[in-house]
Amino acid sequence: MIKEKNKYLLFIIILFVSINIIPVLIYLLTKNEYSFSLSLIPIVFISLIFFKLQIIDKLNKINFYWGIITICYPLIILFIHGLFVFLLDKNVHINFYFSKSPNFIIDFFITFIVIFLTEEALFRGIFWFLFEKSGYSLFKKNFFISILFTLWHIPVVLLLPAFHLELFVIPIYFLNIFLLSFNFGLLRYFNNSVIFIGICHTIWNILVYNFFGYGKMTGNWEVKNYFLFGPERGIIGILLQIIIIAIFIYKIHIKFKKK
Repeated sequence: MIKEKNKYLLFIIILFVSINIIPVLIYLLTKNEYSFSLSLIPIVFISLIFFKLQIIDKLNKINFYWGIITICYPLIILFIHGLFVFLLDKNVHINFYFSKSPNFIIDFFITFIVIFLTEEALFRGIFWFLFEKSGYSLFKKNFFISILFTLWHIPVVLLLPAFHLELFVIPIYFLNIFLLSFNFGLLRYFNNSVIFIGICHTIWNILVYNFFGYGKMTGNWEVKNYFLFGPERGIIGILLQIIIIAIFIYKIHIKFKKK
């Protein structure tokens, strides 16, 4: 008889193996970059039904104050990045044109649905639920979820041409992804809502990819030194994420101290 804790850990292993093998196989068969992420949607739906939708937010448990902070998080971080770029990179072209988003509202809605179903409902929804059921503490489950989130991005960088990076940028990128995921997890803890994290992640992706670019491509701001200034591919991104993590951990420490 499998112990309850080990049962949930087994689910984590099976699910993580599935979300890595199935998208890779489908991509290799189709050579379609969109199929890589979209192939996760059936897995997420099956998992949500299997666990009886227990990850869906309950309104009486959501902290809307922290929900607003969560939505503002990418705006604050990217505003700071913009300041660094504006002050230190003389070749940058600051503009706020969304070249790939002729209809921002529709683009935002579609991006939210894709990110929620392929990433947030999975990592800070299902995995969060499973680690919680396994008895893991906040920091322990957030650490392991961030590891899984980072590992999940490895085939993205290796297989999808649009996301290919120079060798020296790859470790910077993966460390940024880990820290970003860790911060998303802490925000998830504060607001108690995977929906708010989905909105936050959507805003992050739209703004980062549009203004700073991804892979080897530059965004509208034409930031060539993205290994320094890039929010996901740069050294400054790592430093900012570490500072935010320290602030959040201090906030949590104060919260538990009051109790």
